[in-house]
Amino acid sequence: MVDAVQCAVAVQQELATRNASLPAHRKMAFRIGINLGDVLVEGERIYGDGVNIAARLEGLAEGGGICVSGTVYDQIEDKLDLRYVSLGEQAVKNIARPVRVYRIRLEPKAPESAFIGRERELEALIVGLERALTGVGRLVMLAGDAGIGKTRLAQEVAKVAAQRGATILWGRCYDQSGAPPYWPWAQAMRLYAQLLESDVLLAHMGPGAADIAEIVPELKVRFPELSSPPPLEPDQARFRLFNSVTTLL
Repeated sequence: MVDAVQCAVAVQQELATRNASLPAHRKMAFRIGINLGDVLVEGERIYGDGVNIAARLEGLAEGGGICVSGTVYDQIEDKLDLRYVSLGEQAVKNIARPVRVYRIRLEPKAPESAFIGRERELEALIVGLERALTGVGRLVMLAGDAGIGKTRLAQEVAKVAAQRGATILWGRCYDQSGAPPYWPWAQAMRLYAQLLESDVLLAHMGPGAADIAEIVPELKVRFPELSSPPPLEPDQARFRLFNSVTTLL
């Protein structure tokens, strides 16, 4: 159940990231319901109370939200760093007994406080940002113990960059196994691709479009005419991919 809930949270967070830069008519808001129960399988069909309850939970969720049943909540309550809101017992269609329902809160845990204590680091990053805005590329690594404020510092720099007209792209690591290769970079490029018209995006990708499409598969759907990259030795293929990504970003 932990993996299922983590997956649902990752999906909703990823959609929220993509939606943030899209006009209203292009935004997508999905509801997710998660239940733990018996499932009957018949050919390609699945059914039973376990499936029915999950479907009803989906209907109770808000757009972009997640609702879980009490049986799921009991399994994950102390295992994930999430907040939950009890919606009480809900009567759901075709289920004889009421179902305990919880909504997972995806919003930040507290209002953002004043930025204090990292002014020197912020100033250094803004100097790098200024150089990047003049065309001198920069790569900065923020390192430190968990909870020291790395994400908040990055957010503060992103605010300044946005105010100065820069495009902000976020990629987030998944702290469990199973993430695709280059996952943070794939997220950033996917978001960038959504911001551009097709002809502009193709021009920006240039000859590296086929390589980029290998880690952003949606591009193969958007541009079905793209061919596969040429067969190369692993080191050569990796270098070609890195060069293509660098050219795009």
